[in-house]
Amino acid sequence: MANIEGMYGLIVGDETGAGAGVIVLETQRLFGGDSAMAYKGEYTVAGDRVTGKALTWQYVPGIEVTTVFNLPGHTTLEIGFDVHWTDDDQLAGHVWPLSQEMQRLPIVLRRIADLP
Repeated sequence: MANIEGMYGLIVGDETGAGAGVIVLETQRLFGGDSAMAYKGEYTVAGDRVTGKALTWQYVPGIEVTTVFNLPGHTTLEIGFDVHWTDDDQLAGHVWPLSQEMQRLPIVLRRIADLP
């Protein structure tokens, strides 16, 4: 198990990816985004598991965006996630809207950079 703090590329959905972005995990806080959405939240580490929640919102005005959960992008969305370290040093698990916990999607985080 590696130090959790770093920058990660993320893929939400199946192998072809329903969505992708970048997040930074640092001191129990997370920050990130993709081409239209921003993410901000917090996480905790217990053994090889990482859990947390975040807010997502659309930061690009004037375009129609649909989230990976098939919800309008202009809606501020509170999400939860639960991931664990895999044998190949990635984090894998699920992410879901807290208002619709049964709508879980697979998520994989791959470290792309250490923090300075």
